[in-house]
Amino acid sequence: MKDTPTTSVACYQNPELPGPIFMKRYNRKSAWERFKNLFRRSRAVRVWRSAFALETLGIPTPEAVCVLEKRYGPLLLESFVFTRWVPGGIGLDDFYNEQYGHSLLSACKRQDKKILENAVARIFRDLHSNRISHGDLKGRNILLDPSKSAPFAPCFVDLDAMCLHPIRFRRSRINDLSRLLFSLFPTAGVKDQIRFFKVYAFREPCLWKQRKKWWQAIRKRTSRKLREKGYSFPPLTHSR
Repeated sequence: MKDTPTTSVACYQNPELPGPIFMKRYNRKSAWERFKNLFRRSRAVRVWRSAFALETLGIPTPEAVCVLEKRYGPLLLESFVFTRWVPGGIGLDDFYNEQYGHSLLSACKRQDKKILENAVARIFRDLHSNRISHGDLKGRNILLDPSKSAPFAPCFVDLDAMCLHPIRFRRSRINDLSRLLFSLFPTAGVKDQIRFFKVYAFREPCLWKQRKKWWQAIRKRTSRKLREKGYSFPPLTHSR
């Protein structure tokens, strides 16, 4: 499925297993990277640890099956992480563009869209309420199962950059939210984004009281990303 100098991705199937397995291999790095890996966990172990933490907290992510390291003495050569395969999985941004990328939506489509946005906002809130930052929260790293009914079972994938209890958590939180809003722009309108943020912030009293400041910080960072790509963020103030 993917083969780069840093990672290789494949779907592994074995008749003795109950279903296909997603496999990600972290390829051999430079001598400097191998030296640093003497004093830290491998990327595969960090991903497995993050996936296990999410499973323990009840935050949706594909089940982590196992992790494997290939070493030469203490030197790490390659590492592998295996998780359950999500059949028919599609990234949130692709699904959103395909299903809701036009202005004329039926009442059923609008209702499904709202259910999906609310579900994603809630799992975001669960993630951040446990002081966990995803680190690379573009739309395709939230996987949906279109064969299911709304909200299509959203789950977090690609946990390579996930950080448990980051020191600068407020900044990490803003980065996660702005990264997702940027990924969905321009399909998701600004009003949809504000509604998403309200659902996300509602059950946290401190965040809800300062929601205007938080939204301005998220909007500022998203606007910068959009300008870099040649887009513009329509002016709209945060409503009550």
